[in-house]
Amino acid sequence: MPPFVRCSPFLALVAASAIAAPVITNQPVDDTLVPGQIGAFGVSATGTGTLSYEWFKNGALLTTAIGHDTDTVYLPDAVAGDNGATIKVRVTDSTGTTESSAARLTMSHLASRDELARPDPATARYHLDAVAGNDATGDGSAAKPFKTVAKVRGLLRGGELVLLHDGSYDAVSIDATVGSNLSAPYTDWVTFMAAPGAAPVVAKVFFRGHWGGPETWNGNIDLRVRLIGLTIADGVFIASTNLVRLENCIINRVGPTTGSVDNMNKDGVGIRRARSVTFQDCEITGVAVAFAMRGNDITIRRCNIHHNSLDGINPTGCDTVLIEGNRIHDLDDGIDDGVADWGAHVDGIQCFMETDGHPFDANRHLIIRGNCFYHIESMALMFQNRNDALYPTNPTVYISEDWLIENNVFGPTAGNMIHGKFYCKGFVFRHNSVVYVENDQYQVQERIVYPSHYDVSLPTYALSTGVEIYNNIFPGLDRAWSTIEGAYATRYDNNLFYHAVPNVQQPKGLNPIITALVPYANPAAFDGVLLANCPGINAGSTLNPPASDLYGTPRDSRPDVGAYEFVSASTYAAWATAAGLTGEQALAAADPDADGLSNLLEYALRTNPRLPSGAQAPALSQDLGAGSLSLTHRRSKTAAVTWAYQVSTDLVIWTAAAPATSVVNADVDGDGQTELVRALLPISAGDTRKFIRLAVTAP
Repeated sequence: MPPFVRCSPFLALVAASAIAAPVITNQPVDDTLVPGQIGAFGVSATGTGTLSYEWFKNGALLTTAIGHDTDTVYLPDAVAGDNGATIKVRVTDSTGTTESSAARLTMSHLASRDELARPDPATARYHLDAVAGNDATGDGSAAKPFKTVAKVRGLLRGGELVLLHDGSYDAVSIDATVGSNLSAPYTDWVTFMAAPGAAPVVAKVFFRGHWGGPETWNGNIDLRVRLIGLTIADGVFIASTNLVRLENCIINRVGPTTGSVDNMNKDGVGIRRARSVTFQDCEITGVAVAFAMRGNDITIRRCNIHHNSLDGINPTGCDTVLIEGNRIHDLDDGIDDGVADWGAHVDGIQCFMETDGHPFDANRHLIIRGNCFYHIESMALMFQNRNDALYPTNPTVYISEDWLIENNVFGPTAGNMIHGKFYCKGFVFRHNSVVYVENDQYQVQERIVYPSHYDVSLPTYALSTGVEIYNNIFPGLDRAWSTIEGAYATRYDNNLFYHAVPNVQQPKGLNPIITALVPYANPAAFDGVLLANCPGINAGSTLNPPASDLYGTPRDSRPDVGAYEFVSASTYAAWATAAGLTGEQALAAADPDADGLSNLLEYALRTNPRLPSGAQAPALSQDLGAGSLSLTHRRSKTAAVTWAYQVSTDLVIWTAAAPATSVVNADVDGDGQTELVRALLPISAGDTRKFIRLAVTAP
């Protein structure tokens, strides 16, 4: 009989605990952030009884971060020093403890708002020609181009440029999921760009990373792809991938965007779980929602978003977003809300929540700056980051945070101009101009819309904190500021209210400016330019104003209220003297540089009268997509002239015309003094000849 062996009960307990300790089924995943972004790391685990969590950053226990004792921790705003930080979690149940592997945090030096130099076409590695190219016999050179995007996609290496010549192409589709058409992301920016003078059309754009794989809040593939100067026939979709840029592109959708719920879902751009995505100087038209997006570090800059059937931009639980310098206008689904199954609420920007398990359902770190909104069926801005099912459980997590809305111009809309139905921690609304236009109307989707509301509702609820409302211009109609609750605002001062019969009963904060004078030089232009005798000039608070206005013009030591810093008009005589013109050369009709532009036109266009203007002269082209003549020209913001357009069929008799105009670039020279304008004159079926010209007269 073997000897008796006594077993230690302590060792037995340890062995049992080792077997029964929690099991981590999904480890925390490495992630990359940009400065200012909130990081989120999660874990999945099973165990006995209730699980508890302790999160560590660089070995130090996190005790104040949101979710530090749950399965998902939300780190504070990331900084450059967080590069290389490690995040891990300790999971405990009634039988023991298990520690996860460490996830690594990397800080990106590539942000969506960065401006990148345009590639030199002469450096193109590959050429595509949808008409004359050949995938079988071509080598991708200018002399022997390929025919399709699919052919060149797998040949590309980081830093290379592809030029697309005229014609219609297959989709720019890059799928980095396992077993798909790209085995690894590019190591440097790869660019698909229109060849000089060409207008290529691609079927659609589709970029996808590891959808359904080990997920982070961001996308998990740094793709590094740029598209420049392309027309995209049937929309853009970006999912689980990062570092994507579209510049100077036209984005449409195939088929109608009205008539059914399915048609109304034809968004122009869809962004899901992506980081560092840029849309710049693009035109998005003929779609439902222009931008439906959920992601981080997203920039939409200087885009023309117009004649769509649903909202302009939908941020739904985004972090670190810049919406800057866009024109958002003429949005309508053609039918009243609720009349049919496709009748919808159409807003310029509608921000709302999604409760689908992402780390944040509200929007954080959102900047809306220097945009112009007008002729929209419902609201210019609709903030609906509110979900009553979530607020009772944790009203501090699911709440919007750190918004800055400045230097915007809000023109007529058919609903409340600004409607905030949510709570916010940190909301600054400053130097915005709300433009009232008497008896305004506009036509979209074959119906005439009559704007009738100029209400402004801002998130000044009791639960909100850090709300600042100052240096703005509001039309003082009966309800124009009825839902701005000054009692709940941290700061509410130096706002201008105008109307023939101001409503003196409404709260107006500190140092209000009450006037019956319409403060704008030309309200119908929706540009926010102030009259010379506007009472808002040098009336703004000097405490924390932005450095410049919506045109980039520096604000002085006592800034003007509203979006525009007043710049005195330059008379023709002063301009001619400054240009060094004397004698007969200083006459308005003279043309000293013999470039075909009189001095008066040079003054109005803000070009040099002593040097031929060349490429700066007005340019006429035919816009086939819009069925119009397109006249693009510079326009001085300080010239004291009257602008008009005239049309003729014989170059003899000229009549006044009213083309649709839009600002292509609000600051073409970078000094805030000149904008680039495009006028579209429709071409009718019976037109055999049509001419358009710009007429400028001095007062």
